[in-house]
Amino acid sequence: MPEKADIETPRLCQECGLPLLGRMDKKFCNDACRTAFHNRKDTPPALPEGAYDYDGAAMKEMHRIFDILIRNRITLYNIAQYETAEIPLRDLQGYNFNFKYLTSEKKYQDGTVYKFCFDYGYAIKPDEKVMIVYRPEEIIC
Repeated sequence: MPEKADIETPRLCQECGLPLLGRMDKKFCNDACRTAFHNRKDTPPALPEGAYDYDGAAMKEMHRIFDILIRNRITLYNIAQYETAEIPLRDLQGYNFNFKYLTSEKKYQDGTVYKFCFDYGYAIKPDEKVMIVYRPEEIIC
């Protein structure tokens, strides 16, 4: 006499919990449950209340601003290396320098305000000349 098979526990849908019928390797009762399960699984966990989500739009904007700062720093570096430390303001504008973004600002005792893009800074003098300086201590870590 053959032994009786153990009573199997019913297989349940991983999404809704309904009993599954059909194939033994089936995990979901229908396509809607399968899609809902995978959509929920791929969703990042909720952030604690008050936390700021750096989503795609915010990250894209931060990368855009960082790229502007890097381009400004490269422009200042190139001018300081290959030209003079003082150039006309219109020449700096001609390099598409973006005056809106900077990493720090420092006012010296003589009243001159230098605006820095990382370690290179500039000051616009009253005669519309731009003085470029290099100060490695201005890099903010």
